[in-house]
Amino acid sequence: MKILTGFLLGLVATIGAAGVYVYSGTFNVAAVEPHSALEAWVLNIALERSVRARAQAITPPPMPRGQQIGQAFRLFDEMCTQCHGAPGKAPTMVGKGLNPPPPSLSKAAERWRRAELFWIVKNGIKMTGMPAFGPTHSDEDLWLLVAFLQRLPNIAPEEYNEMAEKFGQSGQSRQPQHKH
Repeated sequence: MKILTGFLLGLVATIGAAGVYVYSGTFNVAAVEPHSALEAWVLNIALERSVRARAQAITPPPMPRGQQIGQAFRLFDEMCTQCHGAPGKAPTMVGKGLNPPPPSLSKAAERWRRAELFWIVKNGIKMTGMPAFGPTHSDEDLWLLVAFLQRLPNIAPEEYNEMAEKFGQSGQSRQPQHKH
């Protein structure tokens, strides 16, 4: 019984300390200040567990046909490059100003499964700058984007530049299929 009481007292003390930390204004929300190691650890664990749990129920469709690569490239170029950059291209000032910094999408494509990538681009991630594209784009477009993300680790800067010339860059591409 003493162990349970000690555990409960420790839990109450931890919750109380967290409350004081938050309500005192000690937690710095400035985007120019990085998260502490503990904050980063907690947020990363919460992110990973949340995405994996929610993506379990998603069944990816078959991979899109090769002729859809132009559409997939345009979606990536419009939706991702400002913050994440692209092969051989750094993020814009918007992406460089985000904290936490946007991850390399080549590495993200290797870290997450297709369903998890889909869930992320559809729903966004709170407090990271990652928007939810589900309200503005069709699932079909989001799956095309995911297919492109999965190819990204194998796309060299020269190949990306060739795609940009062939398929057009932001401002020259077609409008995404919006939800109705």
